[in-house]
Amino acid sequence: MLRLVVLFALLAEPLFAGAWPRGKGNSFVSLSFQLTDRDFFAPFNTYTALYLEHGVTEKITIGLDTGRGVSGKNKTILFISHPLLRTDSGHNFGVDLGLGYLAGEPAIRPGLSYGRGFSTDKGSGWFAVDTVMEYTLSTGRIDLKSDITYGLSYHPTMKTILQLQTGISAFDPPFARFAPSLVFKTGEKTHIEVGLAIGLVGDSNYGFKLGMWRDF
Repeated sequence: MLRLVVLFALLAEPLFAGAWPRGKGNSFVSLSFQLTDRDFFAPFNTYTALYLEHGVTEKITIGLDTGRGVSGKNKTILFISHPLLRTDSGHNFGVDLGLGYLAGEPAIRPGLSYGRGFSTDKGSGWFAVDTVMEYTLSTGRIDLKSDITYGLSYHPTMKTILQLQTGISAFDPPFARFAPSLVFKTGEKTHIEVGLAIGLVGDSNYGFKLGMWRDF
């Protein structure tokens, strides 16, 4: 049961490896395409994101996170994560450190994660809070982001994910977005995600997302 809950949590396309380690020898890849616009009339804003994880040991996970950072600029981050604490009641905490580039500038990205699996009469699920600070070395710019995720697997071939994405960028107002999605199992280790993004505060855009996940 615990292994299932951990798997569901990792399939939420986390901000990074999160509170649950991937596990020695296990790997994960996510490739997604997102379209955003205020009214969905051309031209659209589009971008792709690639996320990779690999379990070096049972507790150490390394990975690659590309796409867009908190500021909306391109990012390429290599990271390492490690669980920090697991309580007897099932609360999990993890830390992470990333190095790479944001908008072409060298950057550091430390992070802190919390996660907890649960079981209901409708199925197994997870709750997670993933927070990072993006620090650009050349300018001293600091951007903060925190994603709150609630996921539920109520059918062997389908999951729902409800996510609140929040952030504070150095030169922009704080933002909050609601990002619900459905995940469909299309193979033994493959899933397809279809989702939306709705700007709530400091963001007037709408978004559509199509992604693929695979464990190996």
